[in-house]
Amino acid sequence: MAFQIVDDILDVTADEKLLGKPVGSDAADGKYTFVTAVGLDRAKERAAELTGQAKDCLAEFPDNGFLTELTDMLLERRF
Repeated sequence: MAFQIVDDILDVTADEKLLGKPVGSDAADGKYTFVTAVGLDRAKERAAELTGQAKDCLAEFPDNGFLTELTDMLLERRF
């Protein structure tokens, strides 16, 4: 869920060259996204909340470093 929310956020905020598609293409295509549903600020908050929940779940496993780093990277990605 967090990955998709970040994808929706990037469609509004990303550098078009990094994203590899026109910014705003979801809205232009009439797609209903998390950002259109709750707004950009709330979408960012929810992505962070879900990422935190995922990391809490991962904390129960030994040797979770790679997955924890991946989870952070997915939240902070720019494309």
